[in-house]
Amino acid sequence: MFNQLYARAILLICALFCAGLHAQVVRFANHSSAPFSTWKRTQVDQLPPHAAGRVGDVRYVVGKQTGIDTWAVDLRVTLAPGASFDVDLAQSVAEPFQIASLPADPLAHFGGPMTLAGNAAALVGIEQDGAGYVATLRARCGRMLCLNTAVLWYPGEAIAHGEAALVASNPSVPDWSETAPVDVRLAWGDAFIWVPGAGIGGRLLAAGQTLASGQGVVLPFTMLWMRHVRSFWDVSSAVAAALHVADPRVPGDRDNWGSSAVGIRKLLPEGNPLMPIGFSGRQWTERHWRATVQSLHRRGEALLGPAPLSGQTGEQETQTYHPGGECMGPDGLGAEVVRWLAAMRTHGLRPCNHLEVDGWPLLIDKHPNLILWDGRPYGSSPDKLGKPPIEDKQFLALTGGHSGPDVQHCILSDLAAADRLMWSPMADWLLERQATVYLLQRTTTPGWGTTGFDSAREWGWEAASVLDLWRGLRDRALAERVVARFRARILQVFVPAMQGKDLIMVKFDNRVNPLGAGAQWWGESFAAASVWRTCSILGPVQALAPCERVAAKVLATAWHLDPDGRYRAQAQGPLDGSSNADNLPTHGFNHYGMPGCVWLTLKVQPGHPKARAIWLQLMAAPGETARRWMLPLGGG
Repeated sequence: MFNQLYARAILLICALFCAGLHAQVVRFANHSSAPFSTWKRTQVDQLPPHAAGRVGDVRYVVGKQTGIDTWAVDLRVTLAPGASFDVDLAQSVAEPFQIASLPADPLAHFGGPMTLAGNAAALVGIEQDGAGYVATLRARCGRMLCLNTAVLWYPGEAIAHGEAALVASNPSVPDWSETAPVDVRLAWGDAFIWVPGAGIGGRLLAAGQTLASGQGVVLPFTMLWMRHVRSFWDVSSAVAAALHVADPRVPGDRDNWGSSAVGIRKLLPEGNPLMPIGFSGRQWTERHWRATVQSLHRRGEALLGPAPLSGQTGEQETQTYHPGGECMGPDGLGAEVVRWLAAMRTHGLRPCNHLEVDGWPLLIDKHPNLILWDGRPYGSSPDKLGKPPIEDKQFLALTGGHSGPDVQHCILSDLAAADRLMWSPMADWLLERQATVYLLQRTTTPGWGTTGFDSAREWGWEAASVLDLWRGLRDRALAERVVARFRARILQVFVPAMQGKDLIMVKFDNRVNPLGAGAQWWGESFAAASVWRTCSILGPVQALAPCERVAAKVLATAWHLDPDGRYRAQAQGPLDGSSNADNLPTHGFNHYGMPGCVWLTLKVQPGHPKARAIWLQLMAAPGETARRWMLPLGGG
């Protein structure tokens, strides 16, 4: 029995580790009912052999670096409805590329300026990137609303692709929210503008919809200028790109998933997420597409991503290493679009996307007296970003039940995955806002509430989010600033607190142990693995030994061998690992936090017999929740 289990697990490990690791292969699929022939932008995590080249009929141009090891790449492709194919950029031949100049009179070329609810947007910047130009624009309307948008346009094309972040934030007014009196619409000259979930017309915010301070809607859009249409392909390509949900009133209308291009080989430093046995990316996308698009224009619960109330206890959908892995399997193309849309919605609606008066993202150095908690000014913060006091319940009501990142659940894995898989300026913009929150919310000053910690899982989520930010941020100076703060917190807070200890937090809580001291084993396990993982990549190395002690303690104490030869985990309980009526060992926690200590043990002791046996058992386990808390054992 054990030998069969061992053989099956080894095959699964090999298959899962090798999947998606082929060098420089970009996978394409057209999920729409319209053919397209146009430039398609994606990202790669291994540079092609040439800055511009060709593979058969596919031409490509490498764009700017977008993260620690990711680059934009434009590929000129033609795809029939439902078609898919792969392109191995390693097989390319060099072909020089010369981009055409911008129009001499851009306003005349596009039929007028970009506007938001009739207010002209200012051009913040424009630069060549790959085969196209990327323009960033900004506009304010009303008292609080501010638009930041990025538009990608290829010379000679009648279409352009954009992303908009419409946020309610203005420190010069005391308002805590703004309600749109009429539909807030985006326009650019005489372009037709498709917005997912809102159809044609450029509507970003519906009349009567409220956004609280720091809260926004983040949406992609597709534009088509009929004045520049040269052929059937221009219109067809725009239709293929315009993501929407089928209108039951239109005969034959069906969900349009757009097109996919995935060139990322490894989503995680160690490889790709370990998905459940038999997982189908296609089925996952079919299950979540419509609900995800429909949720883009409303607040409240969503099927995917962290909970709106970030401090919600219990498992949240994106805990912890699986988000984004849905698209990496053989039938997964399209899933990355769902994950991207859901992540931009969730993190856009978190009321922590603060701006300056001119619409520029919050400048940390301009606010030396600002301290955040749950992403908004802390009660004792001298700087309140121009807002009067407000009760937590009152503010939560204004947000529609959304809060900023709680330090015990700072979950960014879905946003980080979306930013890595998709070329997405606004996903990166949201990551930058999370980096700003981290620097203003996690401090090193002794005695401050923002410096200490109240649970082991705090360290786990902090370490995970720091690694996500460091890998994904385009602003490398900001990424290094985040890492420097994390290293300082580890050296000044974590390491001293762990002197002579093999647990991060001893609990005196009736839920953990009614008779006295206990431990939340799953939190200790997750934190040890997460901190060790981040510090092994970013430092400081002084955290490694304490994490290894914690993992050894949890593995020895809280994983129990049953008479049937299987192991089961005890989520929490007395320090000696004994059980009581409130805290019995259960297979339910085998896949929640508890695999962390097993993974860490095998990283430092690959032949550890107990850890190895548990790992093989977990790898062979069925069920939708299997492996969500397991990291690949591969190296970077």
